[in-house]
Amino acid sequence: MISKQKDKPSSRTVETTLSNSSSSLHDEISKFEYCMRKGRIKANEFIVTIVLVTLFLFSIWMVLRENGFDRDSMKPFLNISIVWLVSICGGFIIQMVHLPPNLGMLAAGLVMTNTTSISIPERMSSTATSAGLAIILLRSGLELDMKSVRKSSSITMRLTVIPGVVEAVVTGLFAVLLFDMPFWLGMSLGFILAAVSPAVVVDGMLKLQNLGYGVEKGIPSLIVAAASFDDVVAICFFSICIGLAIKSEEATGFEAFLHGPLSCLLGIALGAVGGAFMSITKIWDTTWKRTTLTTLIALTIMFGMKALSYPGAGAMGSITLGVVSSYLWDSGLPKQLALHDKNSQFADIAEHQISILWTIAFEPLLFGCIGSSLSFDLIPPGTLLKSLGIVCIGSICRVFAAFLVTARCSYSIKERIFISLAWMAKATVQAALCSFPLLLAKEVYPYDHPLHQHYIQWGNQILSTAILSICLTAPLGVICIQALGQRWLEKREIEQVDDEACCTSGSELIKSRKKTLLELDDLIQKIDATSPKSELLVEAREILSE
Repeated sequence: MISKQKDKPSSRTVETTLSNSSSSLHDEISKFEYCMRKGRIKANEFIVTIVLVTLFLFSIWMVLRENGFDRDSMKPFLNISIVWLVSICGGFIIQMVHLPPNLGMLAAGLVMTNTTSISIPERMSSTATSAGLAIILLRSGLELDMKSVRKSSSITMRLTVIPGVVEAVVTGLFAVLLFDMPFWLGMSLGFILAAVSPAVVVDGMLKLQNLGYGVEKGIPSLIVAAASFDDVVAICFFSICIGLAIKSEEATGFEAFLHGPLSCLLGIALGAVGGAFMSITKIWDTTWKRTTLTTLIALTIMFGMKALSYPGAGAMGSITLGVVSSYLWDSGLPKQLALHDKNSQFADIAEHQISILWTIAFEPLLFGCIGSSLSFDLIPPGTLLKSLGIVCIGSICRVFAAFLVTARCSYSIKERIFISLAWMAKATVQAALCSFPLLLAKEVYPYDHPLHQHYIQWGNQILSTAILSICLTAPLGVICIQALGQRWLEKREIEQVDDEACCTSGSELIKSRKKTLLELDDLIQKIDATSPKSELLVEAREILSE
């Protein structure tokens, strides 16, 4: 009887055997899934490598093609490297006195070109300007929250459109009157100056928001949302006006009029396609892939459209790429190709990394090249005085329009004045667009053309007016935000915490912690001490007990 009982397997033995069989089957399935996943990862890495290398080589080819690269002559590249380095130093020095660093970069370029023999070829300067424009507009698109824009009140849309359009029209009319330039060229200058600088306005408003000023009435959020969308309006109208202002002799007026809207539509379509491509986060599953690819797509759209004589499409494509990518990442669309249901942090992380690239490389290049492109010898006498008058009149009209826009809101008089004054700083968009009319005029009207001299003079006047607007409004905007924000905006009071509720929640937390420790002790006793899981549980218990 005893031997039979020994030969008969116990229920515990059967359970152990079944458990081991199930565990081995689970391990085999896990190995199979791992191999399949590893194969997919290798395929994804191959696709990523091919796409990134292709876009990088295309961007490099476009840059070299545009600049007529000559391997025997490296002096222009040496000059632009010196301007970049001096611009970084200038930005660092001016930042020490709590002013925007781009002012120091701009001043460094002005000093270099007017006091030394260092100069940058126009094509190379145009390339650096286009790259900087693509990066800053891409950042603006990634920062723009379309859900907030759709939910925002009518005051946000009014503040976005009305002050900028008023300033553009007034500035354009005075430019036509004082500089005797064509109407559409004056309107082009108006919309160059109408764009607000997100780099100055957004940064200052976020600092006030973190300190609690104006948060109760949503003033920082209002200005940030309007500033993010303001550039889109200005660039769209600029593309239309510049297409009508500078056109080839073969193009009719109707064709020139269609060139601007066509550029906008083409840019929006390309940016939307690029954003849809970026939404495949199962392939672009790491931060560096998304950041690198988004940057390369923006540069590709910018240089590609510029080569096809649609530079406005490049600008619209860059900002649309950021908007569509951010929206699809945040929504987790398309669900079959997205890594998670919602990826709201993807756009913030990509924008942060691109901002580092902007600060180190593109911002010094952009402002340094813009400063170096303005030679005081080419500015006609009296131009700076006229430019000063145009900038002051346009800024005053903008402030007055912004004050009237907020008339029916629940803001006090001081808060309305603060919103109007904070809504005037200019920097990045002006630096990116101000040299474009001059470069386009040189391409369309050659040296022997009868209109060449007139358009070159008007182009230099536009350039000097835009640079003067940066030098005046950027520091004024920073001073207004920093000095008036903490005086005229109400600060949110810190809420007091109920002591009884705090004690209750604390005691509940202690009970939950003790219960978790007991459960961990039971698990540690049941699992083999040599198992890796046991080591992990012991480490977890030690961390929790601390």
